[in-house]
Amino acid sequence: MVDYTLTTHHIDSSKIFITGFSAGAAISNAMLNAYPTLFNAGALFSAPSKLFKPNNEQSIDQPKVAIIQGHKDLVVPKGNAKRIVKQWTKKNQIADSSFTVTEKYLDHPMLSAKEFYNANQELKIISITAKDLKHKLMISPGISIHKGGILDFHTIDLNFHSTYWVAQFFGLLDTP
Repeated sequence: MVDYTLTTHHIDSSKIFITGFSAGAAISNAMLNAYPTLFNAGALFSAPSKLFKPNNEQSIDQPKVAIIQGHKDLVVPKGNAKRIVKQWTKKNQIADSSFTVTEKYLDHPMLSAKEFYNANQELKIISITAKDLKHKLMISPGISIHKGGILDFHTIDLNFHSTYWVAQFFGLLDTP
């Protein structure tokens, strides 16, 4: 499907990303693993997955990955996020103990982040944990581009528009 779109519509191959929530994040993680040079980056929300088969790509060819997990998720335990971080640090040949921690990430009292950089000081992996977040997507309700729509069963108002943040992480928007 991606190859067809690249060929038929002549899209920019550096702008191919994947994201998912829950089971969709598990599939996104599997796709990132299976096709590491196809995707520029991926964002995994509450991913209940393990990588199924190691890829043999060089560490420089691995996509940038965001792993976002709720601290109180009862559907996908937070240990899964730790396991996925370990998988991607190994793929990127980054020591899983070599990271920077930011409490109150982006000045948000409920978010903390671990950032892993490669030897070229490029961000390759970020793991964001949200305190008190269960199995939901974080939004900031509203209609502007910086807001995340309306609340429903799968979202919670934490004054953090996670979809907008992912677009920034992917490099699709100017960062503030």
